[in-house]
Amino acid sequence: MNRKIKIAVVEDQPLFRKGIVSIINAHDDMELVFECSNGLEFLIELKNHIPDVVLMDVIMPVMDGKEAISNALILHPHLRIIALTLLSDKSDYHQMICSGVKGFLNKDVNLDELFKAINEVSKGGVYFCQNVLRDLMSNDDTAQTDNAEISEREKSILQYICQGDTNSQIAERLSISIKSVERCRAILVKKTDSRNTAHMITKIVLNKVVKIELAD
Repeated sequence: MNRKIKIAVVEDQPLFRKGIVSIINAHDDMELVFECSNGLEFLIELKNHIPDVVLMDVIMPVMDGKEAISNALILHPHLRIIALTLLSDKSDYHQMICSGVKGFLNKDVNLDELFKAINEVSKGGVYFCQNVLRDLMSNDDTAQTDNAEISEREKSILQYICQGDTNSQIAERLSISIKSVERCRAILVKKTDSRNTAHMITKIVLNKVVKIELAD
């Protein structure tokens, strides 16, 4: 029997929070650890329960998501947080990515994408919804990166990473081993002088290293 993914939901709007909680409780492979309405409550709950994945609203009273994320990841650097957002401010994305956020989802996300993001992040991956990538791509500014040479194979893998594909999906698409994909991820993070895969995706998109095909 597979271990259930333990999830925490941090959202100040009761109806939206209860909706997510109901969805999680109805899923056979997921388990709600706790729910709360602001970042301060979340930090208090973390003293007793460490979830596998946190779904974190960005704009909340008392303590917003950005501050809560920063504080939580100082205490628990390996905590896996997905930010729930309606924002299109690139600086907010950057701040949260640099803090260690593993994913972004719009609040109008469909169930398939929600489950895909939770599963990918719970396994140590990252997940960016299409709208976040589109917001990053629409800005004319570019991030400061070195001019590391990236091979065509690495560009292919970057394309699939940015699309949210898992290591196993990428390996199948390119007919290579999962170990090769994992090794390539690590090399790319180093080549782009990034903190983690999420940070790398941001740099890659801003610098237009690969052409990202986004859904309409």
